[in-house]
Amino acid sequence: MASSSVGAEPIPVLVLWAKSASVMSAEGPGGYPLLPHLLDVAAVAEALLPVVPCPVPLPCSSAWVSALAGLHDFGKASPGFQRKLGLTAVGNYVLEANQRECQQRHDMCTVFLLRNTLKRRGLDHRRTNWLALAVGAHHGQPFPEGQITEAEWVISPSWEQAHEALFEEVLNGTGAEGLPSLPTDKKHRAAFLQWLMGLTTTADWLGSSEGVCRSERLSEWSGDSRLWFERSRLVAEEALLKAGLHPAVSSPPVSGAEAVQVALGPAHRPRPLQQEMASLMDSLPAEPCLIVIEAPMGEGKTEAALSSSLGSRGLYLAMPTQATSNALFTRLAAFLERQKGQGASKLLALAHGSGGPEAANLRLREIGLGTSDGHAGAGWWFRGSKRSLLCADGIGTVDQGLIGVLSTRHGFVRLYGLSGRTVIFDEVHAYDTYTGGLIERLIAWLQVLGCRVVVMSATLPASKREALLKAWSGSVALPPQENSYPRISWAVPDAVHSVSFAASRRQRVELHSIPSSTQAVAQQAMAWAREGARVLVVVNKVARAQELYRQLEEVPCTLFHARFPMDQRLEIERRVLGLFGPDGSATAGHVLVATQVAEQSLDIDCDVLITDPAPVDLVLQREGRIHRHDRARPEGFEQPLVYVADLDEQLPSEELTSFVYDQWDVLRSFAWLQANRVLQLPEDIDRPVQDVYGSWEPQGSAALLKALAEALKTHQADQQAMEDLARQARLAMPDEWSVVPNAPFSNDDDAESGVLRFGTRLGEDSQSVVPVYPADLADLQGRATVLAQQVMRISNKRLIQAVRQAPLPEGWRSLPGLAAHLPLRLDEAGRVLGCPVEAWLDADLGLVVASSG
Repeated sequence: MASSSVGAEPIPVLVLWAKSASVMSAEGPGGYPLLPHLLDVAAVAEALLPVVPCPVPLPCSSAWVSALAGLHDFGKASPGFQRKLGLTAVGNYVLEANQRECQQRHDMCTVFLLRNTLKRRGLDHRRTNWLALAVGAHHGQPFPEGQITEAEWVISPSWEQAHEALFEEVLNGTGAEGLPSLPTDKKHRAAFLQWLMGLTTTADWLGSSEGVCRSERLSEWSGDSRLWFERSRLVAEEALLKAGLHPAVSSPPVSGAEAVQVALGPAHRPRPLQQEMASLMDSLPAEPCLIVIEAPMGEGKTEAALSSSLGSRGLYLAMPTQATSNALFTRLAAFLERQKGQGASKLLALAHGSGGPEAANLRLREIGLGTSDGHAGAGWWFRGSKRSLLCADGIGTVDQGLIGVLSTRHGFVRLYGLSGRTVIFDEVHAYDTYTGGLIERLIAWLQVLGCRVVVMSATLPASKREALLKAWSGSVALPPQENSYPRISWAVPDAVHSVSFAASRRQRVELHSIPSSTQAVAQQAMAWAREGARVLVVVNKVARAQELYRQLEEVPCTLFHARFPMDQRLEIERRVLGLFGPDGSATAGHVLVATQVAEQSLDIDCDVLITDPAPVDLVLQREGRIHRHDRARPEGFEQPLVYVADLDEQLPSEELTSFVYDQWDVLRSFAWLQANRVLQLPEDIDRPVQDVYGSWEPQGSAALLKALAEALKTHQADQQAMEDLARQARLAMPDEWSVVPNAPFSNDDDAESGVLRFGTRLGEDSQSVVPVYPADLADLQGRATVLAQQVMRISNKRLIQAVRQAPLPEGWRSLPGLAAHLPLRLDEAGRVLGCPVEAWLDADLGLVVASSG
């Protein structure tokens, strides 16, 4: 037996505890009692219902939903958990030692007790099991059914009476009557259970916070569960308001044209794409839909997508990188600010590994927002990756959403946070087959979660577009797409439509070759800069960018890549936008040397481009950073010019692209560019993408064709491997998914960091680090806030190994801004310590890693 009686009366439920006295600073040994805590969390859950509404019709009363969430800690009514307080008895009952696992893991015990209690009340086994597993998942994951069975314990009659009394008090408090249920439709059932897991977890976080779980409230307990629940409901609403969680109050726009104008601002007129989007919004049904926007760079895709979010619960802009998230953050903030007068202020989350409320607030202040009288601000409660997607409006990396469709802890919180929102995927062409497969699965889940999804790209292969549209609409015939770029396609269940529109500008772009040596590139870039041109040089590797930058002399120049500490990288990004943005100050010649950070979602305008060979869609993205806006050009640069390294050679140097891109894609792109030296845009944005990623047969030298044949074998094997890994990693489709897990769960932060086999991305291992000087170690706690803004990623294998093997400074794991990263120890001169490879942090070059050769 789990306990023994020294008296006849049942165990009083109010002597069972939920929170320890040391945590709650409460009087007496019991801390915060269990029953008030269950009712508190139920009250928070009820308050959350209008904030994140259920994406499908509720299968039971809202009172039952609140009660289920409240019963998340039902398993704390067990001898093993109660002993954790240091008690040896509750009431007149002795608590025995050596309790079985189920009684030690209160979340596991919740599943066992809730399942049995619902069964006794007449609910069938399948529904009791699914509901119990969902409620018991509030610490991050549902348990395998076998694990629950193995951990069952023998319950004495006294404990059984206590469980019944506790359960009944929760039902009385919430007003739940009858029995709960589940949707009969498989997709709806999956959506409801994901939503219930997220609701329960979020309610528990808030219900356990000091705003709700306050020991001084216990003096109000009168023994009336309903009265306590009503009071807790008021406390919960106040806690939600302080956290920034409130129902969406913005009304849908009167027309699509009005929505587009809000996205643009009063000073701008809609372009053809945006006009077409306005017409589309006037005719779209209210049900969730998928919109795919394919248009050239600079046509206003972002504003068109933002306009579609008005009237929804919120929006999330999913970007390929931290840099692109940062670049668009201020545009999103300005969009939210223009919605003044539509109810409560808008909080905006910056959701990526180097984001958070502090970073968001800093960027808001830079554009005059985030003040006490402003409409857009940063929410303190949404700190940390688990909470960031709970903010109704946000921008960040696509990884934050993808974690929701991996077997990761708290993945369901991500899906819960996204439900009912407009989710915008930018630069969707930028992902490999593995991450693309995860995106397709996430979009399938967003459909059942009641989202509107917008996918944007200038260079989307037809196969990817068709896969997305078919996944949303079902197996229906797609409209013909020949000669219809630029276009908007949209899908609803059982239907797909498409419309083309005119591009706002046409361009003739000449392609030329330039030797790939850094000396040749530097000499040509300097010559053009002396003629007054803005010269953009985009290379594929940081070391090559650093080497090239070193060779620039006597002309203004800027280096921009991802291997700077984040605060410095953001400052460089601001400088780049100030120099080359729409109203850029670089009126004389200037050379911008950059890596891939400059090829996406960065609104800069240069006169001429020098680029390393790359997949054709990325070359076109780079071309989109020149002649982007109407302005006076230096003599000789009136038309856009693109110079591709080694384009006149038989083969591109493998050193320029190795370990960065698929050689098959690079070689096919190289062959296409060799054969097409003049591009007529916008037609020649879509045509090369469909050719290179389609069935086009390249012509070229014997050496090129031989290299293509060899690269094809590796390409096919890699593609198959990525498809297989994506299938293994991602959740099942909603109509095939079960809350009973069939794979082990991983840490959600690890899924984004790249240390897992089944993370959000494949590729080389990487590690987030914080550069730490000796002076920082002398006052680590005092410097923690500053250091947290200096995160960077490293990918050198030997450097990663050294960092992971080094001991952590004392107290590192206790500092929130640093705990998720590792220290990169430097000496006073910036040299990396304890590493077999020579590396140093340079003020101008960023992190330099010496060549192993």
